[in-house]
Amino acid sequence: MGTRTIRQVARKGSPKRVATAPAFEITEAKLSRPPLRPGIVRRTGLVERLRASRSASVVAITAPAGYGKTTLLAEWAERDPRPFAWVSLDEADDDPVVFLGHVAVALDRAGGIGRQVFEAIASSTGATQGRILSRLGSALSTRTQPFVLVLDDLDRLSEPVVMDAVATIAGYVPEGSLMALAARAVPNIGLPRLRADGR
Repeated sequence: MGTRTIRQVARKGSPKRVATAPAFEITEAKLSRPPLRPGIVRRTGLVERLRASRSASVVAITAPAGYGKTTLLAEWAERDPRPFAWVSLDEADDDPVVFLGHVAVALDRAGGIGRQVFEAIASSTGATQGRILSRLGSALSTRTQPFVLVLDDLDRLSEPVVMDAVATIAGYVPEGSLMALAARAVPNIGLPRLRADGR
C-alpha cells in the first residue's frame, strides 16, 4: 500500500518510462518530510545558518537520539525556498541499489534527474552500482536549480559500499545545493577531506 516500483514513480514529464522494475519497491513514507508538531521549540538561529550556507556542499547534523535532528531539518525545509529531496533511512536501505533507488526518486521529485538513472537502477546488479552512481552524479552535477538532499537517520546504515555511495554523491553536489546528513554520530564518508576542501 505504501510502496511503488521505480517505474511507477518516474516523473510524469519524463519522455519514457523505465521498462523494467527493479527487485525492490519504493517506500513512499521514506520520501515525505515529517510534519512539524505544534508547540515545538523553534531553532531560528540554526535554521538561518543552514539557509545561508552556500559554499558548503555537505551539512552533518549529529546529536543523540531525541535531540531534534529531524525536527530541525523539517523546520529548515519549511523555511528554505530550495526544493528538498527527503529520504528517511532504515536498515532496508543498507543495500546500495535500494539506497540509490530511494535517493534517485527523491531527487527526481525535487526537480528531475532524467530517465537514464532509472534505467540503470531497473537493470541493476551488484556489478552495475558504479554505473548507477555515474549516471546519478552526471545528472546532479548538471542541475542548475539548487536543491537540498536530506538523508535522515544515516546512522542506521553500516554497509561500507553504501557509505561509499553517500561519499560519492557528496562529491557531485553542485554549488548552491546541499546534502544534509542527520545521524547520532559523525558519519564515515570522508568529512575531514570535504572540510579541508571548504565543502
